[in-house]
Amino acid sequence: MAILLLLAHLPLLAISGVCAQQTVMMDINEYGVVLVEMHEYLSEGLQTVRVPVEPIPETIIAMADGEAVPIIYENKTLYLIIQRHSLIEISYIANVSIANNIFYLMIETNDTITLRIPVANVILLTVPREIIDYKEGNKTLILTIKGPQELKYTLRPLQTIHTPPTQTTPIPTQTPPQTSQIPPSTSQPNYVWIAIAIPIIITAASGIAVIYLKRRGSRELTEMLNDVDIAIIKILGAKGGSALQTELQNSVNVPKTTLWRHIKKLEKFGIIRVEKVGLQNRIVLIKKVKI
Repeated sequence: MAILLLLAHLPLLAISGVCAQQTVMMDINEYGVVLVEMHEYLSEGLQTVRVPVEPIPETIIAMADGEAVPIIYENKTLYLIIQRHSLIEISYIANVSIANNIFYLMIETNDTITLRIPVANVILLTVPREIIDYKEGNKTLILTIKGPQELKYTLRPLQTIHTPPTQTTPIPTQTPPQTSQIPPSTSQPNYVWIAIAIPIIITAASGIAVIYLKRRGSRELTEMLNDVDIAIIKILGAKGGSALQTELQNSVNVPKTTLWRHIKKLEKFGIIRVEKVGLQNRIVLIKKVKI
């Protein structure tokens, strides 16, 4: 059916055109997961969009004026049927490879990309090529880079805070106030970026207007859920609306990495919320979905 739909709209592909430059933003979160968001004005008809990073297909969402847009994904290209000239928001979770705790993010197009990195959680292991701009703020490094290129990064290990034993001996009243010993900052935003800043010549500095379209109807969400997503929602409902990730793992017969991708997908849809409970994740159902 999808192929017939494509063939029916192929004549429109030749006459329809892109009306504005594409903007791309990538966010690496504290777990190393990369969320890609693209914004582009497209004319009506069948349009093709080349994705800068290979997606996890089931996480792809395309929105126009708050409504879902039909998508066909094949060979790192999106085929979209646009009803009218619109600003299209495309978002998905990138298919990042991992080996020996190192994440490999492959940017395959020559797009200009805004990359946001939480330096308190993520350590960049490679110096990006063709850096256009960079700035730091609120524990986040924001790089404007140009593809194609490969980026490597890893997660910063969690540090355990050792609490000193409680002193039971009374403190003399003449003792001056104690100055707390503040450990060195763990964000370490400078030493890595000194190596980046030295060879950089800022060639451009321009703001990128990013428009977030967050409205998604229940009907469109249901159509984008697969068997694993539905199983997670049903298990959470059966357990009173929340469960530890390990409990879900025992109930859903998929690898850990696959389960985590589906959890992040449902979190992005606003169906669940992930809460930290000690060293574990608690998954909380926050939106009722008809399944």
